[in-house]
Amino acid sequence: MNLFSILEKAAKKWPDEMAVSDPQYSLSYGELYAAASSMARDLQQAGLECGDILGLMGEKTVGHVAAIFAAFHVGVIIVPISTAFKKLEIAGLVDETRMDAVSHSPRLDAAVFEDENATVRYPLTLGDRAVLFLHRTRHWRSAPSERQKLLELDAAWIRFSSGTTSKAKGIIMSHATALRRGLMVADGFVLEKNSRSMWLWSTMDSLLAVLTACLLRGAGVVLADAMNLDELSRLLRMHRVTQICGMPMVYKEVLTDLSVVREDFRRVDCISMGNALPENLAQLFRERFGREIAQFYGLSECGIVMGNRSSDAAKRGAVGVLLPGCEARLVSTDAPSSEQDSGELLVRSPGFFDAYYKPWRPRAEVLEDGWFRTGDVARRDADGYYWIVGRIKEVINVGGTKVFPSELEETLLRHPAVEEAMVFGAPAPRFGEAPHAKVKLCAGAACTEKELLSYANERLSVFKALRSIELVDEIPRTAAGKPLRRDTA
Repeated sequence: MNLFSILEKAAKKWPDEMAVSDPQYSLSYGELYAAASSMARDLQQAGLECGDILGLMGEKTVGHVAAIFAAFHVGVIIVPISTAFKKLEIAGLVDETRMDAVSHSPRLDAAVFEDENATVRYPLTLGDRAVLFLHRTRHWRSAPSERQKLLELDAAWIRFSSGTTSKAKGIIMSHATALRRGLMVADGFVLEKNSRSMWLWSTMDSLLAVLTACLLRGAGVVLADAMNLDELSRLLRMHRVTQICGMPMVYKEVLTDLSVVREDFRRVDCISMGNALPENLAQLFRERFGREIAQFYGLSECGIVMGNRSSDAAKRGAVGVLLPGCEARLVSTDAPSSEQDSGELLVRSPGFFDAYYKPWRPRAEVLEDGWFRTGDVARRDADGYYWIVGRIKEVINVGGTKVFPSELEETLLRHPAVEEAMVFGAPAPRFGEAPHAKVKLCAGAACTEKELLSYANERLSVFKALRSIELVDEIPRTAAGKPLRRDTA
């Protein structure tokens, strides 16, 4: 099974239906199939063949999507590269994965790692336009044993985790795994023929499952820049968008855009993933646009496993109930065999990854009796809704008491002057660790660090009390948009 065959079937079934659109161009299913087929020939002319590894550093465009399916058609394995990466970071990832080639958008030419042997640029074309350029690297066909392992898995995609708590892992997905994840997204997001899903994500890493889901249902993907929402209202209307997928920060930006009106969201299903959705953000969004933001929970290793579509305000903040085919357990870190209503979250999913890359670890070695340890601490309520309390590696140990940053951040976010908050642990002579915070204020807000500290600690027990608050212009984040806690102490 190859994901290109899913595109081929969709092109035969819905040749004239919109498949993918960006702010400048739009392709029907028939046009996307033709573009991917043509670009596959470009890849072959550049020397790429089945089992090669291609780093794909592109902006969110229809050309980038065509390149993804072109690579699949040839049997090339994709490693997405963030456009936020600098040359040294790109070089490090190229060396880590021993990529055979790297491709990039023309606009990113100056930012891309320039290998000493990459003297030839191969254009990848869409019609008469070069939408990507490809360079071979010095690792060309240099790892035959690893290449054979990837071929045996029928690998399609190697996605590197954000590495917020440890070194990033290469997470391998086969074509069959990507298809299963697409089916889960199609059902979980309730995609139908003629659905229009707007992808407002800061990176392309998570797009594959949504693309596959749309191909399976005859839906369309609208690509837009999450950091530039000036044309959001126009795009919503022009494409008759029925669904938005984005991180919480996207919905926060939407709230600040006065050009977006309630009518724009009248028929739009709003979905949040990637980070915890603050309850106050969900409430403000509902008050302004009359829409509840649905929250989904997933991991790079598992795909999406839970969803919260409840319209009950009491369920805001929950990641929801299990999706069909998924299972979960909550276990104590001290006694992992005993299940309870709160503890570390373990999951089973039809969308499990296939292996870790560098160092190589097949899935069977990672799972524990078929369960994946998420590293998240959660609780389950009487209705079967799960709530993520925090990360095990982010827990602040205050004199033996476990303090979760997310709880303290929610307390700070209830203050009307606070736009963003990040809590982290720092060494403390008496208790071992103590919580501290960085806070970004809302535009025009006037509040001192002392006032915020008093506000928070009046609502927190003595062990959870913040020792300091620093007002900052921006909260440090990873390329995936997650708080960068490890560099804050």
